[in-house]
Amino acid sequence: MPVADSVRWYRVGDGHFGLQSDDAPLRERVQELYGECVGPAPAPHDRLPRLHCAVRLSDRSALVTFDDPEPIDAIAFALAVFPDRGYAESRSPFSDWRLFGTAGEFASSGPHIVADRRTAWQGFIGNLAINRLLRLQHDVVFFHAAATLAGERGVLLMGPKGSGKTTLSLALAALGHSFLGDELIGIRLPSDELVPVRRSATIKPGPAAAAVAAALAGVPTVTEQFPDGSVRRRVPASRLFSPGTPRAPHRLAAIIFLEPFAAAPRIARLDPTRGDIGRLTPLASSLWGLAPERRAMDLASLLSRIPCYLLRPGHPDETAPLIAQTVEE
Repeated sequence: MPVADSVRWYRVGDGHFGLQSDDAPLRERVQELYGECVGPAPAPHDRLPRLHCAVRLSDRSALVTFDDPEPIDAIAFALAVFPDRGYAESRSPFSDWRLFGTAGEFASSGPHIVADRRTAWQGFIGNLAINRLLRLQHDVVFFHAAATLAGERGVLLMGPKGSGKTTLSLALAALGHSFLGDELIGIRLPSDELVPVRRSATIKPGPAAAAVAAALAGVPTVTEQFPDGSVRRRVPASRLFSPGTPRAPHRLAAIIFLEPFAAAPRIARLDPTRGDIGRLTPLASSLWGLAPERRAMDLASLLSRIPCYLLRPGHPDETAPLIAQTVEE
């Protein structure tokens, strides 16, 4: 069966991702997540890394083929990127194919992956493809973090799940600051420039800035259950009130580590030590292929260059102005 003719290209960080798929749910899922990253096909002279993914369907399986400028062991990469999903390699009866997954639902050989269509395979393939593109961007470290601009100054909000990254980045956007992303953010080294990735925002139930709650009430959203069991609303940031992603690069001016919530917000300057490297949350794809010592040195150097703060968030309407005031001073 021929693969769909059209290729949709996405600019994700400093790279291009092209998806050419017979499977409509996969196309729709990637568009739902990265619709604000859609862009033109890369020009022949464009030197940014690019990854092309083609998907062909048969009755029971999907054949996924990656055109990757730096071929990798797909199984080793998947196990590194998704360590909490219970994936493992299993014995294969085929000499040229290796099986992996939670129950051998995927098979890998060279640039190809075959997925069992009776499983929810689209999320895995889409996520794998994006992470393969991120790892090609050698001068960028990607973090599980949120980022915004306070005026013209880049702010990185970092903390564990449920610490308020999305809530605060949208609250800052409600004050007129540019929303750069609430899930995936890159930093170019050694220039310390922020690399926005405007995935659709995922919003958990809980306190929200008044302007954010009002904006959410006026736009359609998708309710989604996440692997951790939480239920969140998903909405592209452009449907709210957030200014578009700035085209000019902006240097990171502050890293704010989120601590447990407080009745009133409090922020304090942090003088980082080597132990604070553990507060950073680089994606496994940004660690792939590098000696651990090298990336640790990169992260330690980043903490030494950029002002760092500890923040105990209070209500978003009180916390967002405090962040902006602190960073702009």
